Amino acid sequence: MLLMAGVFYIALGVVMRQGGHDPKRASSSTYYVFWGGTMAIVGAMWLFSRQYPGNAVLLVVVFIIWIGAVAMAMSLPRLRQNRA
Repeated sequence: MLLMAGVFYIALGVVMRQGGHDPKRASSSTYYVFWGGTMAIVGAMWLFSRQYPGNAVLLVVVFIIWIGAVAMAMSLPRLRQNRA
């Protein structure tokens, strides 16, 4: 369920981002992409943990890397605007 909902919210965020250039809408699309991706990764980790038990440390590391990568990706447009 988490995996399917996450994919749906990612798709919704991508469609909203392509729909217009309204800053308020871009903020909500980023919200949907972030939380959709987080739900999808938690769902995938849950399935992986049930299939191959005993990998809790690896799954926590993957989740931390996911949060770090998304934080960097979300901050890149702001860094580019500050340079210009």
